[in-house]
Amino acid sequence: SKRQREKAFGVAEATFLELCGSDYASANHVAYGTMLKCVAHLLPQGSPRREQIARQVFEKACRDGCVGSMVLSRFKEAATPALYKELMGNVKKNNLPYDWTFRVPRSDKKLHRQRKRKGPPPSRINKKTGLRP
Repeated sequence: SKRQREKAFGVAEATFLELCGSDYASANHVAYGTMLKCVAHLLPQGSPRREQIARQVFEKACRDGCVGSMVLSRFKEAATPALYKELMGNVKKNNLPYDWTFRVPRSDKKLHRQRKRKGPPPSRINKKTGLRP
């Protein structure tokens, strides 16, 4: 029922927001993909809320370097064709910007078969020393 879907989405959204705000864990490509799947399956097509949340989740995944093949396919399900085209722009799914994908593990074979690194990797902090390389 509509009420059950709204309740389920509320739980998914609260969990995702808690993960994003956590000091102990961070969202990865699977968390973003799962949240977009919830948007696609639990929010009604054509609703402004669905479009707004799909946009926010995808843009955050891009900023966080977590756009893998799962995120792309789930975003395409959740977004209207116009929103998908707007946010993807001229970017093709087989040539994603490195900034969008740098945190996606090598196990995402679909992505890494196609991905070409553009530019230097972002600065990382050495876990042992706590310093940047």
